[in-house]
Amino acid sequence: MTPHESDYVHRSNPNGTTDSICKSCFLTVASAIWEADLDSAEREHKCDPFRLKSLRKSVQRANEAAKSTSPRRMKQSLAC
Repeated sequence: MTPHESDYVHRSNPNGTTDSICKSCFLTVASAIWEADLDSAEREHKCDPFRLKSLRKSVQRANEAAKSTSPRRMKQSLAC
């Protein structure tokens, strides 16, 4: 296994192709009939820093929303 292989998930498609998806930015880096053909695209891929920043903000907002709707907080607000 090359160092970059663990950074990608491979998804099989109904048409017989395989997608390579970056675990950091969730971008589909390449699609190919043979998984071996995905290797060069995976080695060349660089995550877009703006996309990563946007994803981090989305995760933060989701975490904040989840905290505000936790069962404990909901019980507290119902008790008021």
